[in-house]
Amino acid sequence: MTKKIHIAPDYLTTSLDLLQLNPSERHREAVNWCNNVPHLKVKNETPTGGRAPYNASFTILPGGRFFYSDKIAVRTATLELEGKPCQRLWADGHFADVVQHLQDYGKRFTRFDVAVDIETDTTPAAFAAVRSSRFETLGAFDSATGQT
Repeated sequence: MTKKIHIAPDYLTTSLDLLQLNPSERHREAVNWCNNVPHLKVKNETPTGGRAPYNASFTILPGGRFFYSDKIAVRTATLELEGKPCQRLWADGHFADVVQHLQDYGKRFTRFDVAVDIETDTTPAAFAAVRSSRFETLGAFDSATGQT
């Protein structure tokens, strides 16, 4: 029997087109763009290493990363908000403001994950016992609401 269902955003990425900018202008534009998104601020403007295909990044508050490249061949940059920043924006009532701002400015969402937690009397072990034989692994741990 289902007791309660919790739904919350868990991961968001969006892309920004930097093709029109010279590589030397990309860092300043990326910082300005991030600081104009409601409830997001650049923590430290000093760029650090990135991940392919981006060679630079900086941290966003309340958490997350902004990746970009000063290589002319890389035409986009990516804002990435993982679980904890999404949860904090959601809990503070600001997640919708961020999404609306990004939508209003025509940015595309490249990934959006939603976490769904269902409180139930069924344990992971009981569920695993009746599932398809194709699945051979079981990962379970205790959480605040029971077993996950």
